[in-house]
Formats: sequence, C-alpha cells, structure tokens
Amino acid sequence: MSDFLQVPRELRLKGSEGFRSHSLFLVFGLIGILWIFRDKDKDLYRAGTQLISQGKYTDALEKFNTLLTKQPTDTNTLLMQGYSYYCLKQYDNALKSYAQGLQYQPVRSEFYYYQGVVYKDLDDKVAAISAFDCAIELNPEDVGSWYEKAEILVARQEWETALVAIERVLEFKPKDGGACELKGDIFNCIGSR
Repeated sequence: MSDFLQVPRELRLKGSEGFRSHSLFLVFGLIGILWIFRDKDKDLYRAGTQLISQGKYTDALEKFNTLLTKQPTDTNTLLMQGYSYYCLKQYDNALKSYAQGLQYQPVRSEFYYYQGVVYKDLDDKVAAISAFDCAIELNPEDVGSWYEKAEILVARQEWETALVAIERVLEFKPKDGGACELKGDIFNCIGSR
C-alpha cells in the first residue's frame, strides 16, 4: 500500500516505529472514549436485570422506572418492570405494565404469557386461559403457555382439553418431566371416571 502511495521507506519505518511505541496509549485512549460515550441506558437495564436475579426486586424496579421516564415505550423495560411488580406481589401494577407493553408491541407473546401468570396467581382462571391463548396464538410453540393452560384445565377437571395442551408441550419438549407427570395424572383422572 505504501508503495502505491509512494511513501518513502524511511518515513514508513518511522511511522511504524511511532505506532508501535504509542499503540498502548491509542488503545487505552480508544477504550476511554468508548467508555465515556457508552449507552448508559443499557447499563441501567443490565443493572436492573442483575438485581432481579439477586432477588432485589424493589431496587430493580427503581432502575426500570428511571429508564421508563427516559424511554416510556421501551417494551423490554416494561416487561421487566411488570415482572418486578409481579415478584413484589403488586399484581395490578404488573398487569398495567404488561398492558402498556402490548400497546407498543401487540404481537409480543411474552406480555400475554406473564399476564396469564398474574391472573393464575389471582385465581382468575378464565382471564389466565384467555391470556395464555393469546400468547399461543402469537407463538404456537410457547411451551410455558401450553403448560400453564394445561395446569388450569386440570384444576377445572377439563381432562380432554388439558390432555391436548400437555401433548403440545411434549411435542416441543418430549423429555419434560413435569409435563410427563401431568400427562400421567390426566390419564389417571380420565381412567377413574
């Protein structure tokens, strides 16, 4: 390349030597610049998810609420905010977060799944099944929604429908121990009628 540009040999050697002797400063300088201009919102989000994994839901919620003041339509943050509320047993707030997320991203099955989980905890089986059905409609391979739906159907003694749901779980995760056990329970109940 330097031949093409007709750079004299002495100048090439001097430039190469200068680069080698100062490359460490260049690297640290570049790292410093990148650190200064990093995405602080991503750091805040990461900190929030880390706090959730440590079981510090109130602290995590603080991070997500701060993020949402800057980016109120960020669906990932709304999902995590809802999950934090759920873990704190603030079910109404969790449902509000999930509903808000669905306003911005109506085809995201996770919002429906987590709504279903909240409704299941609130013992509103009709609303829970409706939410799981929406999640399944958007993502037919949503094993979690199929499984949760099957559990509710078993509790309601709707054996045949529960069997269909649990077979869908096993279609996607054939070695799922919980699903195999639930299927066995369903067969026991069907056989004892």
